[in-house]
Amino acid sequence: MKLKNLKREIKKELLLIINYLLNYPLIFKLIGIINKKFKIIENIFIAYPANRAYAEAYAYKRFYPQMKWTPWIAALLKHKKSFGIMMVVSATEEDFLDSANLKNLQLMVKRTEIIGNLLGVSQITYSGVLPGILHKHCIRQSYIEADITINVILASEKLILSQLGFPSDLPLIILGNKGFIGTRLTSRLNNREYYSIDFQSPNAANVKDWPFHLKNKPAVLINVSRKFVMTNYIHLFWPELIIINDVYPESSREEIQKISEIGCSFYHVSGVKGRSWPRFPKVYKEGLPCCGTTYSKDPSVIVHKYC
Repeated sequence: MKLKNLKREIKKELLLIINYLLNYPLIFKLIGIINKKFKIIENIFIAYPANRAYAEAYAYKRFYPQMKWTPWIAALLKHKKSFGIMMVVSATEEDFLDSANLKNLQLMVKRTEIIGNLLGVSQITYSGVLPGILHKHCIRQSYIEADITINVILASEKLILSQLGFPSDLPLIILGNKGFIGTRLTSRLNNREYYSIDFQSPNAANVKDWPFHLKNKPAVLINVSRKFVMTNYIHLFWPELIIINDVYPESSREEIQKISEIGCSFYHVSGVKGRSWPRFPKVYKEGLPCCGTTYSKDPSVIVHKYC
């Protein structure tokens, strides 16, 4: 445990030094002169902490106010033959949802676009709920994250069903169908049998549209809602249900335990094969979050099996 803590402290010290040395417009411009010629760095990925553990992985608490809306260099990413830079802010999902922070959101995006232009990157992506919130407020015009994420979800489902020996046309339950990803995911399902479930209340699950007739039959639930929403539906699950979670962050121990007791097959989409220096924390440590990669029609996915 002491060695693990020491490594974490060393990582934060190195990131602090990197930001003091490199996180300036002039430095980005100089790097961009080279990058525009050789096309080494293709994307910038903006992430935020899902919880305290993620925040502590990249910066000391005393710097959180400074980096709340100002992107902080956090990692170098490699996906296939291209490189990217991950930058983080300390603002949380609750901050993004607060309408009082709309100007801060706009400023964060503007700062990111300035860095992207200076570096000459071809793609800027945002993690978690950010693409949907930026879309809602018409802050951005391009949302490549949706296409990347949906390709990863569909590839993950295909891989899981193949490993379990099920056909690729099992009935689907889409939890979060009216969200930024959910609406786009359902449009890609063609003639597949699926059931859309929209979470409406923080205190109770919306069961009006729940496909009770599928109980005790093999089916797939894809969760693209928001954190902690799926907990409200666990009492409706059955052993033959295959659950694929694509919500950031990963499920809590309590949620995993409850689903395990039912007997479901439960998976988390951990991202895409690639390298990160330093590594991502927790369940994402073996690869890259899908929004941190460049677009691919056939992504090499990483799926974590809970139970």
